[in-house]
Amino acid sequence: MEHELDGELQGQFEPEDLTENIGTNYSQTTALNRAHPITQFISGNLETMTFTATLWNRDVLFGEANDQLELLKKWARRDDRLGRPAIMKFWVGDGMATVAQCTIASLGGIKYKRPTMGGLLKGVELSITLNRYENFNLKGDVGETRYHTVADGDYYELLTAKEYGSPMMGDIIRKRNPDKPALRVAEIVKFPAKDKFRKDRVEPKSIPLQGSFKRRPTPQRALRLYMFDQRNRSKISHIIKG
Repeated sequence: MEHELDGELQGQFEPEDLTENIGTNYSQTTALNRAHPITQFISGNLETMTFTATLWNRDVLFGEANDQLELLKKWARRDDRLGRPAIMKFWVGDGMATVAQCTIASLGGIKYKRPTMGGLLKGVELSITLNRYENFNLKGDVGETRYHTVADGDYYELLTAKEYGSPMMGDIIRKRNPDKPALRVAEIVKFPAKDKFRKDRVEPKSIPLQGSFKRRPTPQRALRLYMFDQRNRSKISHIIKG
């Protein structure tokens, strides 16, 4: 275990009952005539690692176990130098179990052994829980953090025109909400960050219109351009912002 300021603490014995916990949260939504629910990732759970450690004095004249225990307690508490608890690195053996950045969540079940003849701590056994730590970054991976409560007259194209400045994105958001094909008053609509669907393209899916927005010549594209030319219009619909 390595501290960002105080250096390294090397265990004398292998950790016992080393356990790692990793998990994620998903939501499941059903839609009409679907055989299987729609599963969507919500968030990851806090990753933890727990183990039992034994500290023991190698020499009866020195309180090595006591020094190591006090060091662990110091690392688990707020460090005045940092203004927060310490962020450490933990690994076992040649790195078979590693946490690149972690904090000490708890030092529990501390069992003190019988003291030495000189009154020093002979040994101690304790359970250590580590929490994985990730640096926070506003430019990092953000999810659907904006929500809108549907009001009377709202529809996807109107909402995305206000949210993203593009009514065309209404088609993308509609497809991300298959259980809400038509918005109803008081429903909640989630808006993801733009980078979540920057590769998505808005294209007609109906057979008569497939290929009508391609750059290469297609019968559907020719028909669309012909109809626009006949009506001398460049837009199919307009958004009037309130």
